[in-house]
Amino acid sequence: MKPDNRIVCVTKCDEYSIEKIKISLEKLLNPLGGIKKFISKNDKVLIKPNMLSAHPPEKGVTTHPFFLQALIELILSVGGKPYIADSPAMPNFKSIIKRTRIKEISEKLGIPLKEISESVEVKNPHGFFKKIELGKDIFEVDKIINLARLKTHNLMILTLGIKNIFGVIPGRKKAEWHLKAGFNRILFAQLLLEIYYLVKPHLTIVDGIISMEGNGPSSGDLRHTGLLFAGVDAISVDRVISHAIGLNDRLFILKAAQKYNHLPKKFSEIQLKGIKSLDEIKIQNFELPSDIEKIAPSLSLPQAIARKFISKPKVLDRNCTLCGSCIEVCPVSAMHKSDKTVYIDYNKCVGCFCCQEICSFNAIRIKKSFLSTLLSKI
Repeated sequence: MKPDNRIVCVTKCDEYSIEKIKISLEKLLNPLGGIKKFISKNDKVLIKPNMLSAHPPEKGVTTHPFFLQALIELILSVGGKPYIADSPAMPNFKSIIKRTRIKEISEKLGIPLKEISESVEVKNPHGFFKKIELGKDIFEVDKIINLARLKTHNLMILTLGIKNIFGVIPGRKKAEWHLKAGFNRILFAQLLLEIYYLVKPHLTIVDGIISMEGNGPSSGDLRHTGLLFAGVDAISVDRVISHAIGLNDRLFILKAAQKYNHLPKKFSEIQLKGIKSLDEIKIQNFELPSDIEKIAPSLSLPQAIARKFISKPKVLDRNCTLCGSCIEVCPVSAMHKSDKTVYIDYNKCVGCFCCQEICSFNAIRIKKSFLSTLLSKI
């Protein structure tokens, strides 16, 4: 790793105030050389936020518009030319940018806002996945800033820097990747890592002012944690956050990085800036998703066998509004509805949890597999 890649910066920020966030961002990035270290005059800068689905800012699901504005103003201050781009999980981009108030920030600052829809096939000869289709936009800019949130995720445990980059996969192609790799958490983590290395964002920032714990990434509980994280290397950033909440190197992203020798063996190789030690930012009793299996199927297991280890989604009729979002996003068409409920065909279900990820009503929970339940008692 290059020296800068070993640096992870941490600072505190108590609230979503534009001025306070700007001051905190400047303090956060100072050990890395400040925003001017990453952005030169006239650089075209793609900001990749988290725009999962149509939720208002107070729900804590998507990038907060004030955070986005503060970052944009910093980029403009050094002569950069930013624009916002993402490919949300749901297809209604106009509704998403309006409900999240990201459209409001775009119009206020005169910054382009674009859905990533066109793709380019990229060869990946040294990876497990030899070809990956990525959004065309990432190849048409000078710099990329990866702007993530600290949230739980029922498939990957946490949504942080690496997972956030999955949003450069256009539209329904995400569902295709869930079908190919989502049944195996380590395999899916490897896919995310390979996408990250192909995209190569110049800077990753994770917003942990208000974090989400529990049943994330859209139906969890909000918790004030008051922290910001940044680094050149998103793997190191994610590792620091994982250790801060007590998960350490058990995060699937980190397990995959270890498996493929992408992770330094010792956590002490990371240089923490802005704090003296990790103890200063420990987040006690952070609630993880309710179903984190003790094991994950290895890459060598056939899908038919691996599926016996994975848990599946379960619809809670009392919370379900029959909105149909889960049906629309399911990559294998395993869900359909009647007049009263949504049914899941478990013979088709691959346990990717796209349905749970997109549900705004906390209507989808996790049903443990028999083998998962048995192993949890060992």
